[in-house]
Amino acid sequence: MKNTIKKITALMTGSLLALNLGAVGISAHAGNNVYVSQSSVNIDDYDVTLTDTTTTAVITTTADIDYATNLNYDNSLMKVGETRKILVSHPVTGSTSPIKIDDIYDNVEVSYEEGSDAVYVTALAPGNAMVYIWGSGCSFGSYAEFTVIDDDTVIERLEFSRLPDKIDYQLGEELDLTGLKLSGKFTSGNVHTTFYDQDAQSLVDKGFITIDTSRYNNTKYGTYSIIVNYGTKYISYCVYIEDPNTPPDYTAELEYDDKYLLVGDTRAIRVISPIAEKAVIKSVTCSENLEYHYEEGSDILYVTAVSRVTGYSSIKDNSWVFVEAEGCTFGESAEFCVIDPSCESMTVSADTKNAKTVYQIGEKLDLSGIKIWGTYSTPELNADIFGDQLQNCINKRIIKVDASEFDNTKPGTYTIYVHHGYATDEFTVTVVEPFTDPDLSKIPLSGTYRVKIEVRDIINSELVPNLECELFCLQTDEVVAKWNTGDDDVIIVENLKYSFDSVHSYNGNITYAIRIANLPEKYVFFYGKSRDYYGVSGFGLEEFAKGTNLTCIVYLEDTSDDAPDYPYVTGTTVNPIRTTLPTTTATTTTTAKTTTTTTRNTDTTSSTETTGALVVTMWGDTNRDNMVNLADAVLVMQHKANPKKYTMDMRGAVNGDVADNGDGLTNKDALTIQQFLLGTRKTLNPNAR
Repeated sequence: MKNTIKKITALMTGSLLALNLGAVGISAHAGNNVYVSQSSVNIDDYDVTLTDTTTTAVITTTADIDYATNLNYDNSLMKVGETRKILVSHPVTGSTSPIKIDDIYDNVEVSYEEGSDAVYVTALAPGNAMVYIWGSGCSFGSYAEFTVIDDDTVIERLEFSRLPDKIDYQLGEELDLTGLKLSGKFTSGNVHTTFYDQDAQSLVDKGFITIDTSRYNNTKYGTYSIIVNYGTKYISYCVYIEDPNTPPDYTAELEYDDKYLLVGDTRAIRVISPIAEKAVIKSVTCSENLEYHYEEGSDILYVTAVSRVTGYSSIKDNSWVFVEAEGCTFGESAEFCVIDPSCESMTVSADTKNAKTVYQIGEKLDLSGIKIWGTYSTPELNADIFGDQLQNCINKRIIKVDASEFDNTKPGTYTIYVHHGYATDEFTVTVVEPFTDPDLSKIPLSGTYRVKIEVRDIINSELVPNLECELFCLQTDEVVAKWNTGDDDVIIVENLKYSFDSVHSYNGNITYAIRIANLPEKYVFFYGKSRDYYGVSGFGLEEFAKGTNLTCIVYLEDTSDDAPDYPYVTGTTVNPIRTTLPTTTATTTTTAKTTTTTTRNTDTTSSTETTGALVVTMWGDTNRDNMVNLADAVLVMQHKANPKKYTMDMRGAVNGDVADNGDGLTNKDALTIQQFLLGTRKTLNPNAR
């Protein structure tokens, strides 16, 4: 292709990609205008449409490459009042103007100049802080994370997240701490701050720790401890100057069933020697609440729990046996948690967050995902005793389960009881009818329907009064009904139209949404977290599978700082899971001159209607194309940035709520979808993690 092109406007569809414009040596990116003075332009593998052969060409590509915003900044500890500079750049062009800040999480304020490539973050209070920054031309933003401290901060816990690059030395070499990183927890008043991978030297410079290297002696062979002191506590690691003539060291190995022991239980421990076919036990020591015995020349040790341990702040892994084997330089410890089920002052709790709690008829009870823990509470002991998968605790005879109420032959909610000694807890599971997809081919592709609409607070489920509402068509903006919730708690709109191009198409040709003119400042529509409007009906043919009388409850959420959290409860997903919206019993009265029928709460006569439903058709599928790909993550971020331009129906919003399920759409959902596509996350089901 040889044409005289004075100006090329690069309009990229699909993923962002740098284009090499032949000998000119200029790269074109989305949104950039590229000026070319030479007449010969070669663009390999791309479609080039000349809309004006002397002025403009439109370049399109479907290449599957996307760019995330680069952030370059110092992530060491910040003091309150300190300001950090973050340099923002595009991975290819380097240009990021304009910069966009999507989210700021706690403790910091952010500023930047228009057209600049730098963002300035100032720490306001101790704690963990995060800023989500999006540069122009990038498909995704990036998170900058900080740990903020003040003068009253102390270290509560410390651990090595990375040992130094060098731990093996030769005679005469100086000690090198390069690469030593620490993680842990800071406390300042009532604020607890977790920090990760901080350079040890930065903690020394700020006076939080001291590193004692005095034991290191580079003039002789040996093993030397490097001690990190914080307050009255310390942690340490070892460095080595090994004599090449020293025979290798061997450590005995121990093999045993599990770490839990009931009082009176005996556990067999097999001792393994790395240098002998059969180990021979040399010596044994153990904690005071254990007894042991073994036969001379044997490699099997028997340990019996005679009592629970007292005087410990935690009894997890506090009972121990130390075994030495002949021929091995070092012995090895086996650690146990000894449990006394006769203790009366104790609690036991079941965690069903990641468990299967929703069953279809015929499915067997599955306890594998339920976690269980307990706590002793006596004058001499107040400590966690176990924390494990419930089925494991059952196998170990720590926990007994009473599931006699469970009946998988009929729908219902059933209580499961767990017992540990005299302590009991319970949780519920639900059996539902198997969900079958409706035969959509039998539903006309166009027609009319009626919908009953209520506006409720998501926290207390109460009807919200005195709101000026209107129902309108998303395609034409035609308003089909107006009402005030102070006058009409429930409104019925009749003769609404629906139309679809095919049985399996989503986002119908005629869809309706509600908007509220006087929506209180702190309120948003719960699904989608938008203040502009909320999709009501006409999004999928499946809505009319049980008839054309629909019910929709529009939920509002108070986002004020002092508002209570929405008590969202998750359960195992049945694919697809159908969550039925609650219905209201009311009398309907029809007015012939209008398309609306209003219902008031004071009426008591019932009306039978088919209830609408929210359907999780596919986790992560925000654009409802029955696939999960990068477009779904992009739509989340676009919808967050400009909900009027980038619309998303309520089912797409439910599909996309994959991170912190129940909090509505956020950029974390987009990030989670990206992680899934990259393979770093195995599932998008929030109930399966």
